[in-house]
Amino acid sequence: MVKLLHSRLERFAKLRKLVPAAVNTHGYVYVSHMPAGLEEDGLRKFFNQFGKVTKVKVSRSKKTGRSKSYSFVEFEEKEAAKIAAETMHGFLLFGKQLVCRYLDEVFKFTMFPNKRHVESKYSQFKEKYNQEQSIEATKDRVFRLLDKEHKLREKISQSGVVYDFPGYESLVK
Repeated sequence: MVKLLHSRLERFAKLRKLVPAAVNTHGYVYVSHMPAGLEEDGLRKFFNQFGKVTKVKVSRSKKTGRSKSYSFVEFEEKEAAKIAAETMHGFLLFGKQLVCRYLDEVFKFTMFPNKRHVESKYSQFKEKYNQEQSIEATKDRVFRLLDKEHKLREKISQSGVVYDFPGYESLVK
């Protein structure tokens, strides 16, 4: 088993020598301690001031689809990535202090190139929860709110407290 693995590694090394190495002019920045609302579009706009951003990858949880608060930003030029990492390291953004590190190379090759992205539960139900409610659903929600408010007013008056507050009734009338 070990000999087979060793021979495969040797063949892989020989094949890599035959293929000319591409000149990589891209620079990478690792960004961590990101605030909760910062997404791919925001990062791209934020780091475009230093140079052309080619890729942005925010690491996400497989279960929830939320950000793990770290990401990788790929710049077209290494110098722009170095300047961005130096400038943005320690930058206070929405109450969080960013940690930015310049990376020479992110990954030389991928172990599983055909592995599909697993769609998270969050992305599956995002459209459903963000849809506008129908008129009937809105009426039901308003009716429940008014009913709860009416019960609250009854409890307050039964306890002997004289208190009138503008609630949902004032908005509906």
